[in-house]
Amino acid sequence: MHTLKILFVIPTLGQGGAQKVLFNLAEDLSTISASQVSIVTFGTADHAVLYEPSSHVPVVHLEAIVGIKASWLSLLRSFMGLRKLITNTRPDIVISFQDIANYPALFACLFHKSSL
Repeated sequence: MHTLKILFVIPTLGQGGAQKVLFNLAEDLSTISASQVSIVTFGTADHAVLYEPSSHVPVVHLEAIVGIKASWLSLLRSFMGLRKLITNTRPDIVISFQDIANYPALFACLFHKSSL
């Protein structure tokens, strides 16, 4: 039986509705034995983390967004970091939350088998 690898992408795990939905979804899906769930953020580990997933849901911080607002440079760093992560981990499904994560995720998945 193939383990389904799911990668969630979100700018940060700070306060917000999208973060809460992602957290609940990742936690619920990680309890299914046929799925391997991980989360990637564009922020740093120092960004406010309101929701901390359990230890069986790894979180990777790409450290692409350094300030409060994202710039074109941070979007480029997000894309490059995400592209490298997707190449190395080869998830089956990539699910992104919020506009600032949708565009880098879309372009990072463009030439991979991962479904967005």
